Amino acid sequence: MANLFPLIFPHSSDSPEMKKLGIQIEFEVYTKLGSTYDKTVDVVYGPQFIRENLKGQIRDGEFTDFLIIHPKMGMLFLECKGGRIEYKSNERKWYQNDKLLKQSPIDQAKFGKNSFVRFLKKKNINTDNIPTFHGVIFPNTPKIDGELPPDISPEMIIWSNDFAILESSLNKLFNLYKRQYR
Repeated sequence: MANLFPLIFPHSSDSPEMKKLGIQIEFEVYTKLGSTYDKTVDVVYGPQFIRENLKGQIRDGEFTDFLIIHPKMGMLFLECKGGRIEYKSNERKWYQNDKLLKQSPIDQAKFGKNSFVRFLKKKNINTDNIPTFHGVIFPNTPKIDGELPPDISPEMIIWSNDFAILESSLNKLFNLYKRQYR
């Protein structure tokens, strides 16, 4: 079993939060990631950050829904969305259960990755030799037909059928960058 952080999912099964679709799906992904990897892999659920915005105000937020730290492959930032996800190429917009998403899920993961790398560099932690990746996981959505944004490789999206074979799907995402590090 992977090292899960936090060790216990933050919401109990009878909490009102667990009735929310997003939290339910994140719990399913959290559980499956934990059983997908062995103890050499760390899986962090909802890593938080605090920073100053451009006006000098303190803001907090989340880097990503899941951060997977693999000892040989690198760091993977995964944004998770439940429900039915679709991309309308004619609009260049993402929808969740027919509601427009404020931001592309891929952009969310990419922003979280870049923010975390900047944070580490500010702490004088060299990340140049650590491959970092970002992707999305849509455990309820079958693979959609049609175009995706041009900056997205198909391996960057884990659909419901890919969720069934999660380790293989994650390896495809990690392998977008072939070089292993030590």
